[in-house]
Amino acid sequence: MADTLVVSVAEAKQHIRVTSAADDSYIESLILAVQSLAAAWQGRTWLSATLTQVLDAFPPNILYLRYPPATSITSIVYLDESGDSQTLAASVYRLDATSEPARVTLAYSQTWPATYAVTNAITVTYVAGYASAALIPATWKQAVLLGVGHYYEHRESVTDLKLEVLPMGFYDLLWPDRCFGAENC
Repeated sequence: MADTLVVSVAEAKQHIRVTSAADDSYIESLILAVQSLAAAWQGRTWLSATLTQVLDAFPPNILYLRYPPATSITSIVYLDESGDSQTLAASVYRLDATSEPARVTLAYSQTWPATYAVTNAITVTYVAGYASAALIPATWKQAVLLGVGHYYEHRESVTDLKLEVLPMGFYDLLWPDRCFGAENC
């Protein structure tokens, strides 16, 4: 589990000034929850994962892959005009993983195949995210620490006490790298 954490339990405990090991598993669950919340709010994939994106038809020019950073394409499977499943040859397309979001374009002198006219006729399976937690930007890790600190201190959403929202600093740290849709990161 520790390899899926962007900050360690020890780092989180230091941030929230906890010295006992009694809450270690709870703090670990907070780290996982906050990093998931942060990645979703940014529209990004933080740690390496295999994702799928479905389309009704091939786009006229560029196919944008959501939840950057994309690192590779596993397969592009489509329903041909007869409704049979086909895997598009890798020689037909190119992945631009440098751009965010990543772009899939046609290779020189290639065309997208015709597809069966149904919803979800195309499934793109790809790998996105950073290979290790060490590659996650420091500002994102700091946002996770802020979120863990907040949720450690405020465990209930309904209480007789004053309700506290997630600190604005959480969003301020994540905002510069937020993606606002398939074509806008």
